[in-house]
Amino acid sequence: MKKRFFLKNLAVFLLPIMVPMILLGSLSIAVLQSYIKNEISSSHIRQLKQTKEHLELMLNEMDSLILTLDNHSKINNVLGNLLENELPKYEDIVPGEMLQAFLNAPANARPYIHSIYVYYRNDHGLFVSSNVGVANLNSYWDTGWYDDYRNHDGKAEIWTEPRNIKQYSFEKDEKRIVTVYRKLHTRDGMIALNLSRDYIEDILRSLAVSSEQCVLVFNEKGQLLFSSSMPDDLKQMPIVQAQEDHAKESLLALQSHSDSFIVNQVNSNRYGWEYFSIVPKKSLFRVPTQLSTATLLLLLVSLVVSMLLAYYFTSLNYNRLSSMMSIIDSAVRGKPLPPLPVTIKDEYGYILHNILTTFIEQNYLKVQLSEQKYRLQAAKLLALQSQINPHFLYNTLNAIYWEVFKLTAKPNQGTEMIENLSYILDYSLSSPAQTVTLQEEIDHTQSYIRIQKFRHKDKFEVIWKGNHEEIQHFKIVKLLLQPLVENSIYHGIKETTTRVVIRIKIMLRGNRLRISVTDNGMGIEKDRLAEIRRLLSEGCESPGHIGLFNTNIRLKLSYGEPYGIAIKSKHGFGTLISFDIPVAAAPHYSFPLYCQQEED
Repeated sequence: MKKRFFLKNLAVFLLPIMVPMILLGSLSIAVLQSYIKNEISSSHIRQLKQTKEHLELMLNEMDSLILTLDNHSKINNVLGNLLENELPKYEDIVPGEMLQAFLNAPANARPYIHSIYVYYRNDHGLFVSSNVGVANLNSYWDTGWYDDYRNHDGKAEIWTEPRNIKQYSFEKDEKRIVTVYRKLHTRDGMIALNLSRDYIEDILRSLAVSSEQCVLVFNEKGQLLFSSSMPDDLKQMPIVQAQEDHAKESLLALQSHSDSFIVNQVNSNRYGWEYFSIVPKKSLFRVPTQLSTATLLLLLVSLVVSMLLAYYFTSLNYNRLSSMMSIIDSAVRGKPLPPLPVTIKDEYGYILHNILTTFIEQNYLKVQLSEQKYRLQAAKLLALQSQINPHFLYNTLNAIYWEVFKLTAKPNQGTEMIENLSYILDYSLSSPAQTVTLQEEIDHTQSYIRIQKFRHKDKFEVIWKGNHEEIQHFKIVKLLLQPLVENSIYHGIKETTTRVVIRIKIMLRGNRLRISVTDNGMGIEKDRLAEIRRLLSEGCESPGHIGLFNTNIRLKLSYGEPYGIAIKSKHGFGTLISFDIPVAAAPHYSFPLYCQQEED
């Protein structure tokens, strides 16, 4: 008891001190982190877009080559003649030298271009290189590009491969290049543009926002093409896959063995390249981290001070409060209460005097409130049920029935409709508080459906399903099923021109009876459905669904708060309305429940 009282006092001292501090510190950290994240995302996305534009500007060199080699018929024929003849003809030598000069010009003028290869399919393994002119695959030192071209699936027009090449055997290090392939359409062939990885990576480093930033470029296969730098922790991490799994996030945090990284991404639709900016998280969130540490230290100091104050006041007031709690406990258990204090010396005496003088009055008021709540519930139930059907129509319908009968001197469609309506009114008005069997409720609903059939002709049909023989004599509150069927008919036929199918399913599940009404009408829009569900949960009413909300309220009043209506709907597909009611075992009878498919 004393421990609990101490904790309460501790909370009293802690809340005024710590809550503002926690809120202020959390808000400051959150705002600062949000600002940093937005700034990081914006600046890095801009930098990645600038890098993308810069690299694609380099790759535009391919477009001029395509326009010349694929669309210029004379150059196309000269190149084709050079490659189709194992030994060049005299008249092709000069054009061939001009073609080599044309390819060699961008390779020499652009430091990021290592070489350019042009290949048309031929029987001699010949191709044109910007370095040597016409070359043979059987003797040329770089043929890896041809293997990549031959093994390509043939669907993509442009694709990229990172390669390492070595022209001479005595070279220690291989040259790192990226080959961009592009198909030629006039003839069966392609252009291979070889880019220097070292030169482009120097450009990436010059464009980096900070020295700790790492810029990576991957091709459509997830192969690394260029990197400004690559920390050892990132080499084993699936960066591309991780970013795909979080495609909806502007920032992605990657965790390695020793550090966390913030990742941004930009995609190139034309070449299928993915550009990543990776920055160590600790370098970006250094200020929020320091602010969080300071906040935690202040909270710790506040906790210590609050504990000392709480201990002091707990020791001071515990005995008086313990005496008061003992008196309250005696009053609750019906034990004799101590006499009222003669004089009131302090606030504790005042509280004790008021507790003793008002305890009996409070108990009496609770009993009265409980009785009034019960009467209000019963009155509300009767009022809701009487709201459904006006009483004066019943006697009037009997007179109308005989007048219609006189017109034809025999039963007709009109008398049949009046009979069904009279049965519905009699069922609704007789003993509104009583329960009925499930079979009686279904018979009543069948009469309502027959009337609607006369009115709406073939615009809807009703299908019944359920394990009926077991549950036909279960007692339920009347007028639960018909309002739901009315809701499906009214809103289904109103908003669609197709034939509406209404399925009524009644099943026994354990100790509960599940009743559901499904239709294939237009359904309910998402916002309207959310509003209806909110009103149902709050026990309110809606002008557009009086029967639905009335039934929901009567279910809750009759069986308790958990037994309300559940509604599911999708606009354009239909609506499902269902509810459960508790049942008890009922005697078994031999004749079956009337639940069959309604005839058209």
